[in-house]
Amino acid sequence: MAGSGSREWALAATLIVMALFAPFVLYPVFLMQALCLALFACAFNLLIGYVGLLSFGHAAFLGSASYITAHTVKVWGFPPEVGILAGTGVAALLGTVFGWLAIRRHGIYLAMITLALAQMIYFVALQARFTGGEDGIQAVPRGHLLGFIDLSDTLTMYYFVLAVFLIGFAIIFRTIHSPFGEVIKAIRENERRAVSLGYDADRYKLVAFILSAALSGLAGSMKSLVFQLASLTDVQWTTSGEVVLMTLVGGLGTVLGPVVGAFLLTAMQHYLAQLGSWVTVVQGAIFVFCVLLFRRGIVGVIGGFFADRRKVVGAARQSAAPGKRNFAGTSLLAAALLLGAGPAHADEAAQRLQAVVRVHAEIPAEARTASFLGTKRDGSGVVIDGAGLVVTIGYLITEAMAAEVTTSAGKVSRADVVGFDIASGLGLLRATDSLAVTPLALGTAKSLAEKTPVVVAGRGGPAAAQPAVVVSRRAFAGYWEYLLDDAIFTAPPYPEWSGAALIAPDGKLAGVGSLIVSDAAAGIPGNMFVPIDQLLPVMGNLIALGRPASAARPWLGVNLQDVDGTLVVQRVAPEGPADVAGLRHGDRVTAIDGSPVQDLADLYRRLWGHGEAGVTIKLSVTHQGEERDIAVKTIDRYRYLRLNTTY
Repeated sequence: MAGSGSREWALAATLIVMALFAPFVLYPVFLMQALCLALFACAFNLLIGYVGLLSFGHAAFLGSASYITAHTVKVWGFPPEVGILAGTGVAALLGTVFGWLAIRRHGIYLAMITLALAQMIYFVALQARFTGGEDGIQAVPRGHLLGFIDLSDTLTMYYFVLAVFLIGFAIIFRTIHSPFGEVIKAIRENERRAVSLGYDADRYKLVAFILSAALSGLAGSMKSLVFQLASLTDVQWTTSGEVVLMTLVGGLGTVLGPVVGAFLLTAMQHYLAQLGSWVTVVQGAIFVFCVLLFRRGIVGVIGGFFADRRKVVGAARQSAAPGKRNFAGTSLLAAALLLGAGPAHADEAAQRLQAVVRVHAEIPAEARTASFLGTKRDGSGVVIDGAGLVVTIGYLITEAMAAEVTTSAGKVSRADVVGFDIASGLGLLRATDSLAVTPLALGTAKSLAEKTPVVVAGRGGPAAAQPAVVVSRRAFAGYWEYLLDDAIFTAPPYPEWSGAALIAPDGKLAGVGSLIVSDAAAGIPGNMFVPIDQLLPVMGNLIALGRPASAARPWLGVNLQDVDGTLVVQRVAPEGPADVAGLRHGDRVTAIDGSPVQDLADLYRRLWGHGEAGVTIKLSVTHQGEERDIAVKTIDRYRYLRLNTTY
């Protein structure tokens, strides 16, 4: 027994040391995602592996905590530790309700009850105003832990996630090996016998259910800070299915099994993203293979093998030592960062990435966009000429009264806002001081077909670059009256997407980061980039005039969301055309000038097809079941925004 205990401690120490050094050989965001999902899977395993309760609704706890943490931190402005506690607390509260309703049933009936309850949470997340609907809560600030630990630093955030995972894992480990754990295992094996011995089985199951929900919520809270996003993906039933797969593949009822399963699933999503929609087929085949080959899960089979060996040959202890593998592919990741350069020109590739700078903008409190985009905005930009011209995503600098850019070497310069193109969403800045970096050449996105390898680079130099692949090219319609006919979607997701550079295989700038999305391809999360080709036709006008010289498009001033094929008003710009005309939150837009609208893209194309800003548009609207027509006199959005502080 003493030898077994010493081996467990040696294994634990080895794994912790490996985790401490892991971000220096593997992409930290990949590791953080895997750790969050590992904690989620361990929490689920506590319920199914040690209590014997199968829940198909655990995504409700992960997702609800993610939304609560994101809202608490971004909207209410609380520090991250408060947001995490709030998210975990709400998940525990939901677990109390779910558990009280479900634990009195067994087997498939319990699973269906949890699934039904989780779907209710999903529809709340879809419809509630504070969740952002299909767009989720984006640009969640990581903030400062305890007031002085800056979590915006990726490495610092990684070690915080690792610490939280270890704490959660320790709680689960201690619970399993405590008297309470022995009771719940007895209930799993023979509930009637446990009851006959005087144990209140329902009470023990409810406590275990609440603990599992709370730890799942802790994982969701951390995930929202890692990706700075809370989205519907986290509360979908597919997420509940994925955690079941993680646990089964890794090893049901084993301590480390869910961790192995979570890392395996995350690795497949990360490295198989280039397969597009086929990734789900490949994942399914791999999971079927694992289930057939490892009936007790990977860790269960391996653990059983070594246990049998110890029974037969006591000298086989050395076989249980941790293997030295799984790191052979890490050099491939480093090589992928050098697209367009190659190993012999690593310095050249690193120099290109120095052109990506940090962009910080200060926005007046009275600005039109301050209420939903914030008054302090941070992201990235790309230096594109020798005079300090920087291209970035426009929402970072819209209505800015002051801006600055910072190179990866730490050089800070004040920057003037040059211009902003509403149609493409791109903006230009110019640094007032020399940045001493080599500009990144403008390329084209026309050759970026699906499966094309690319590099996504945010502020921070080469260390902040990530290999990715183009997973789709298609039209994108944004709820803020925005339409791109040929947007670029990449995977895996890059967490610092705002203004990030998309670098093509030729080493040139091909796009600028705009969003993180849950559907870059079928079932694959990723990022949306604006093709740099959108900038070239208007670049001269932006420099000379601050805006395109072409006639302004008509603007309604309304945010619409496609809900089950119907366009529902989510927000109306105060004092904007729709607000003046009487359009309100919850109204359903069914037609424009008498013709039914199919979707957002169809509405925008027909709106802009009416001519210049100033035309009056007739919208057919359903308000609380009553149909009516509303005449909206459109305006030029540039005149609505308060841009006179900059250009």
